[in-house]
Amino acid sequence: MLTAALRNDFLTRRQRRSRRRRADERRRSLSVLTSGSRRLERADERRRSLSVLTSEARRAQRAE
Repeated sequence: MLTAALRNDFLTRRQRRSRRRRADERRRSLSVLTSGSRRLERADERRRSLSVLTSEARRAQRAE
């Protein structure tokens, strides 16, 4: 009787720990995804500013 109760307590504790670990992994993967998309957005902005600069340079060359 006592051993069964102890075993149940141990199982639930281990399940709780595994659930917490799973939630942490999910949170970590989400943060990785969001940081990756942020990095992509930054790269897009850099590319856009570069294209704007090159188009302005072309305009300046045409004006000369």
